[in-house]
Amino acid sequence: MRAAPQTILLVEDDFNHAELIRLNLELGNVLQQIVHVTDGRQALDFLQRQGEFQRRPPSAVLVLLDLNLPNLDGREFLRQVKSCEPLRQTPVVVFAAADNPL
Repeated sequence: MRAAPQTILLVEDDFNHAELIRLNLELGNVLQQIVHVTDGRQALDFLQRQGEFQRRPPSAVLVLLDLNLPNLDGREFLRQVKSCEPLRQTPVVVFAAADNPL
């Protein structure tokens, strides 16, 4: 049985969208720590505890992933996570945000 997420990794390059998501999580009484990064490369570093995140203690993580990201987009991030044995079981919720309604 997988541990409940202790950290939510929010991967979103648009600050306004990230704040809206964070506000809704807070309004919903989501008590997990929320870590915000702006691209797939930073998200991989976070999950693999590399770069600026190398001293982060291990914890169960839920990823909220925007598909449209700079540097390493959400599709490539997801491909890399699911092909890496230690990360394969990481739960990921995928979304795509747009400012313009259809």
